[in-house]
Amino acid sequence: MCADLPNAFVQTEWPKVKEGKERVVMKFTGVPVDMLVQLNPQPHEPCVVCEKNCKVSCIQVLRAVCGMLQLSLLWHKKLRKDLEEQGFEFNPHDPCVANRVKKDKQHTVVFHVDDLKSSHVNSKVNDEFAKWSESKCGEHSKVKAHCSKVHDYLGMTFNYSKKGKVKVDITSHVEDTLNEFLKKL
Repeated sequence: MCADLPNAFVQTEWPKVKEGKERVVMKFTGVPVDMLVQLNPQPHEPCVVCEKNCKVSCIQVLRAVCGMLQLSLLWHKKLRKDLEEQGFEFNPHDPCVANRVKKDKQHTVVFHVDDLKSSHVNSKVNDEFAKWSESKCGEHSKVKAHCSKVHDYLGMTFNYSKKGKVKVDITSHVEDTLNEFLKKL
């Protein structure tokens, strides 16, 4: 089963700031300031100032924001905690691989940011894991889970059609990469 966990970064809470400690503040300028005021005028409108004829507002970051350096680490810590609460143990050599025993067989989860692959010989374990993923990450948008014998995952096609074997193919990813490169020439 492969899944795309939606809005992963929006679901990641920023650590609470202790009194007297540094806070993370983000500066907005121009159109985003107008959008903030339009969406929620009460807290934002009084904070708008003008710098060089441009509207500016500074806000304290309470959730991880895409593009921030700490973002991926915060998301990883959240996902790791959630998986450990489900009995997964993380591989000491790869922090994006976790295993547990479910129904007397190994259940492996691998992930890269918000793209996840769950493997177990019993498809019902993967179905249950998809439901769990939806309960943990589907608040803002549905988790896109795909269960079949062929998966596209991180530019690779995994084909499990032959019992006891897996075929990994990156041809389409290489072709896409070459085509993108050739467009830029």
